[in-house]
Amino acid sequence: MIDLDIDLLTRQSNDNPVYSVQYAHTRLCADRTRARLWLTEASRLVLRNGLRLPGGSAPERM
Repeated sequence: MIDLDIDLLTRQSNDNPVYSVQYAHTRLCADRTRARLWLTEASRLVLRNGLRLPGGSAPERM
């Protein structure tokens, strides 16, 4: 038999494991969106074409 605490499952706090996972997912999606916006077109070209950086090193592939 499974005992469910409905009050806990509907609570929007860190005590609710479902809420914690949903909150973490939302934060990760927002961080990913911010990271994509942060990359400029020049940065994308460097990553895509593997252009050499000053000092002779190549950027790491993602």
